[in-house]
Amino acid sequence: MDSNYFSCLYVAYAVLNRWLRPSAGTKADEAAAPPVSTTTKPPKASLPRHLIFTSSFVSFLTFAGYAPYFPSKLSLRSLAESLAQEMHLYAGAHPSLPRVRIHIVYPATIKTSGYEAENLIKTDITKMLEDGDEGESAAECASTAIKGLESGAGVVTTRWMTWAVWCAGLGASERRGWTEGMLVWAVSWVIGLVLLGVRWDMDRKVTAWGRRWGDSGMSRASNDQSVANRS
Repeated sequence: MDSNYFSCLYVAYAVLNRWLRPSAGTKADEAAAPPVSTTTKPPKASLPRHLIFTSSFVSFLTFAGYAPYFPSKLSLRSLAESLAQEMHLYAGAHPSLPRVRIHIVYPATIKTSGYEAENLIKTDITKMLEDGDEGESAAECASTAIKGLESGAGVVTTRWMTWAVWCAGLGASERRGWTEGMLVWAVSWVIGLVLLGVRWDMDRKVTAWGRRWGDSGMSRASNDQSVANRS
């Protein structure tokens, strides 16, 4: 939680206070401006500011082996969605200040040296459940994320799989208008049915694994190798 959630929380707190509130002892430009009349057009706002969080695919769908990781990424999703709505409050109350937009990016598997190191300590059952996920390079992930951010999306997914699972959530996440909202609604019906089968299949595999190998999450071959290494 410290690395994935609280670090982002503290940075967001510091940045948003700097953007949305004048520093102590200084006079904000907005304070000197007359109150905005409800009968006149509000002053033209400056270019918006953007605060970007990075969460993970597992904030939509998690599985065995990610219990230490999943809560922190899900918390980050909740933080970003809450702040995104709160920024509308500040935009309405302070129209002369630059608009603040909150974005959150949801990458899935990224093939990096960190991912390779993670696989060295990952349980066999987790590797089995992830089997078939080809992942994407860091460059591919960054390119897709930047395109999504440049399009103005508040929620940015870097792979179609993540987007589809997000659609199935049908939560109150920010969507860009009725067109995308209706598309998400349609996709959610299909993917929701698919995910019923996906979850059932994953649960079946985990149960079968426990019957065969026990509750360590590792296969017997891996356990034997671990014992040999300690000898």
